Amino acid sequence: MFNNIKIGKKKLVLIYIFFYPVFDMIFTLVENAGGSFPVSPNQLIRGIGMIGFFIIIKSMKNWVKVICIIIWSICGLFVQIKYFYSTSFFTDLSFTLKFIQNFVFYYAFIQLFKDKVVQFEEVIKYLIWSSYIAIFSILLSYLGIGAASYAGSSRFGVKGLFTIQSTITAYLLLILPLYYIRFKRNFTTQMIVCIIALFSIGSKTGVFGTILEIIFITFYDFKYGEKSNNRKIKYMTLGLMSVCVVPSLLIRYISYLFNLYTSNSYYYNLSAFLLSNRNDQIIAAKNGTEMIMDKSKQIFGEIFGYGYTSMSKIMSHYYSYEAIERDFYGIYYYFGIVSSILLMVLLGVIVLRLLKLNFRYKFKNIYGYVSFIIVGVGIIYGWLGGHIFYEAMNQLPFYIIASYSYIEYKQICSKNKGK
Repeated sequence: MFNNIKIGKKKLVLIYIFFYPVFDMIFTLVENAGGSFPVSPNQLIRGIGMIGFFIIIKSMKNWVKVICIIIWSICGLFVQIKYFYSTSFFTDLSFTLKFIQNFVFYYAFIQLFKDKVVQFEEVIKYLIWSSYIAIFSILLSYLGIGAASYAGSSRFGVKGLFTIQSTITAYLLLILPLYYIRFKRNFTTQMIVCIIALFSIGSKTGVFGTILEIIFITFYDFKYGEKSNNRKIKYMTLGLMSVCVVPSLLIRYISYLFNLYTSNSYYYNLSAFLLSNRNDQIIAAKNGTEMIMDKSKQIFGEIFGYGYTSMSKIMSHYYSYEAIERDFYGIYYYFGIVSSILLMVLLGVIVLRLLKLNFRYKFKNIYGYVSFIIVGVGIIYGWLGGHIFYEAMNQLPFYIIASYSYIEYKQICSKNKGK
C-alpha cells in the first residue's frame, strides 16, 4: 500500500513538471479569447500544485520555516489591502502565493530527493521534455501560430503561445545546460534546436545569456568530456565555424542593437537600453510612493510591501507603468524588506553551498558545475530582467536545481564527518 502511494506521488510530480509550461499557454489562450475569471485556470492548477508540494514537506524544521513565511506573507497581504490601494484581492493573493512558492518548491524538492521519491536524472528528463513543448510553440510562430515578442516596435522576436517573452526566455535558459547532463554530449541536435528557439525570442538577455552558457558548457566538455577522435573532429569543425560564421552573426546582431539604441525610437539612454526601460519602473515606484503617501504609510510599505495592484496604481501617478519586472526590486516593493531579506538569505545559502560543492570537486563534478551555471544565470537574470522569483513558471526549474545541490552538499558533509 505504501509503495503504491509512493509511485503515485512520483508520477504526479513528473507529470506536473512535464506540463508546467502548458499552464502559461492556457493563460495566454484564455486571455486572447477574452475570457474573464476571478481566478485564471493556470493559477488554479498551480495553486492546487503548491498545496500538494507543501504537503510533501515532512521535515518539521523546514515545515515551520514555510509556515512562518506563509503567516508573514498573508499578514502583509491584509496590511496592503487595509492601508494601500489594492484593486483586486485575487490578483494580490496570486502574487503573494507566487512569493511563498519559492520556499515551498525548495523544501518540497529537498524532501523528494532526500526520500528518493524521484531521481535527479528523471527530473532532468521531464524538464527537458517540458522544454520541447515551449520550443515547439515558439518555432510554430514562424508559421503564424503564436505572437511576436515585441509587437508594435521595430524589434524582432517570436514567443509562441506565451504572454511574456522574458518568462519563456528565462525558462529555456534555466533548462539549456541540462541538455549536456541528459545527453552527455555538447551541441546535440536537441540542444541546437533549443538555442535556435532562444535566439528566435529576440531578447538581448536571452541571446547573450545563451552564448554565456554555451561558453561555460563547451569549456567543461573540452576539458573533462569524453576523449575520442570524433570529439576532436567535432571541435575542429565547431572551431572553424566559430571563426568563420559566429563573429559575422554577432557583429550583425550587435550592429542591429546599436542602430536600435542610436535611433532613440525606443530607448533614451544607455541604462534604459541595457535594461529595456526596466530602470524606469523602479523610478516610477520610488517617486510614486513619495508623491502620494505620507511617511507613516511609507514605513508600513517598506516593512510589509505595497502589494501588486496597489503598486500599479501608485506607479501610474508618476508614469504609465503597471509592474516592476526586476525581481529584487519588485519583491521589495510588493512584499517588503522582510520578505526581500528572507529570499536573499535563501539565495545566499544556495550559492554558498554550490561554491563549497564545486570547490570540493574542483569544478569537475558535472552536476555541481551545471547547477552553479543555472543558479548563477537565474540570479543574474532575476536582477537584470526579472521573471524568476515571482514568476511561477521559472521557480520550478530553478528550485529543482537548487534543492538537488543541497542534497549533494549534505552528502559531502556526511563523507567529511566519516573521515
